[in-house]
Amino acid sequence: MAKRLSLRFSGLALAALFAASVAQGQKPGAGGGSPGGGSLGGGTPSRPTTPTTPTIPTTPTPKPDGLPGQGIFFLSGKVMLSEGTPPPDPVLIERVCGSNTHPEGYSDAKGNFAINLGSNTNGAFMDASSSSYDPLNPSGSAQGGTVTTKSLMNCEIRAVLPGFRSDVLSLTNRRRLDSPDIGTIILHRLGNVEGLTISATTSMAPKDARKAFDKGRELLQKEKVEEAAKEFEKAVRIYPKYAIAWNDLARLHLSRGEKEEARAAFEHAIQADRKYVNPYEGLAQIAAIQKKWQEAADITDRVLRLNSELPDAWYLSAAANLNLHNGEAAEKCANALVKMDAARLNPRVYHVVGLIRAQRGDYEDAVANLQKFIETDAPGPPVELAKKQLAEIQKRAAVISPPAKQ
Repeated sequence: MAKRLSLRFSGLALAALFAASVAQGQKPGAGGGSPGGGSLGGGTPSRPTTPTTPTIPTTPTPKPDGLPGQGIFFLSGKVMLSEGTPPPDPVLIERVCGSNTHPEGYSDAKGNFAINLGSNTNGAFMDASSSSYDPLNPSGSAQGGTVTTKSLMNCEIRAVLPGFRSDVLSLTNRRRLDSPDIGTIILHRLGNVEGLTISATTSMAPKDARKAFDKGRELLQKEKVEEAAKEFEKAVRIYPKYAIAWNDLARLHLSRGEKEEARAAFEHAIQADRKYVNPYEGLAQIAAIQKKWQEAADITDRVLRLNSELPDAWYLSAAANLNLHNGEAAEKCANALVKMDAARLNPRVYHVVGLIRAQRGDYEDAVANLQKFIETDAPGPPVELAKKQLAEIQKRAAVISPPAKQ
């Protein structure tokens, strides 16, 4: 039997990718710091998670049917909870095409949404709800680009709210001149959990506070960050218990690298609503960025006690325990991720699982998972790091188990 070698080299530590991401700087409109609070990623339908006035769907007013060559499809619809009420907080609307996800916009106060497919090249104000959001690479941008009838084959629209399972609406065979109304997306609550990804304080927000919050989201979509921050600050000044506004303000600070300001805003969100789990995840992400892995592990442990249906929390917990060399705990998180990710095909899961397998000496499985991540994920810092990790794992495996002589 080949002797196992502990892989405790810095490349395996996911902190390296965090540092690279933060150094790049994160645009608030790009796929990173955002409401929902994410730990180390792993987002998606479980991680599914936006009128009187349609304020939160921050997509621009569509031009009729789009002009030829614009590559934009206008879609509208509604998001409802299974009990027949609209979500109290904005819900992310996501387009899923195979293993690729594209955040497109948010529902409004009544659950209505109006989105232009392909217009979100800079990213909606994404949060950990989005399965394309990666706190390991928070500066990664959302995928947009030209959308055609052909490109919508095998694509679906879903709502994303952690702790809920989303019905999906098919976009296959949809044409530009079809009716834009695609119907209602139903969100089904997962399990009986104490911690929620929607805040009970939202429905009690005064009109002026909600108006400021909605305007903040609209400005953020237009990448007017300073103006957006002022509106979020106005919202919480009018209504100090506005947990989601505090959370969004914290995410905005985090997107600009203002970690202490972000921490303070996340803590205000928790004080406003202690069962609202998103700001806890935000604090865990800050701990991970700062490589305070024990703190990240402690916070995610608390989050998962409140709500075990959060892939992002499992993902961050796995990464934290990996860096702490708590193999058994990391393995538990990895198994939970694989089980939860079966319907999502989120490539980030393959990355962290591959590293955990490598740390315990299961090189064959580690290589398979890292190769799967490299093959399915978009090019960028995470994949480049994974390639280096893969090469080192293969090198060490070869030292331990050299090929048999012919």
